[in-house]
Amino acid sequence: MTENIEITLNFHRNHFEEIYFKNNQGSYIHNTEIKPLFRNSVILLMVFVLLFFYTKAKNEYEILIIPFIPLIVFIFKYLEKLAIIQKWKKSVIRYLNEQEQYISHKLILSNNSLSVIQDGQETIEKWTNFTSIKILDDYISLNSSEHFLIPKKSVTPEEFQILKKIISAKTK
Repeated sequence: MTENIEITLNFHRNHFEEIYFKNNQGSYIHNTEIKPLFRNSVILLMVFVLLFFYTKAKNEYEILIIPFIPLIVFIFKYLEKLAIIQKWKKSVIRYLNEQEQYISHKLILSNNSLSVIQDGQETIEKWTNFTSIKILDDYISLNSSEHFLIPKKSVTPEEFQILKKIISAKTK
């Protein structure tokens, strides 16, 4: 690559939301990490309620401790995971709100670096500074001191292929 390649990004919030929130990642019930905890908590709650009515009829409340302790443990684990997801979701929404404020978004690919220009504000990252790169069919993710996410829908198919080719070549 002898000259710089300039690519204009078409920012649409829903392109980013499709990537960040796919597979129910932002869901408080259907998230893959939370779903088993939620399901187990509901099952234990039902067992607890059934045992409560049983012990109420028999007047023997000692048996309630059996489902009560695991129920409390599962509820606290669920709430802990819930807090993590809520914090992540808020950070994504905050990031998207910040990006939405910019009118123009451009990428400049050079021999030494990747530059992102948003309304005249330029961020330059050398190719050697990227710590992880994820090139998938629907987006490209680059991590360094900053996180760069480039949805396929934000560029033309030809530009996306050029991006994939250059990024994989420069970050080997």
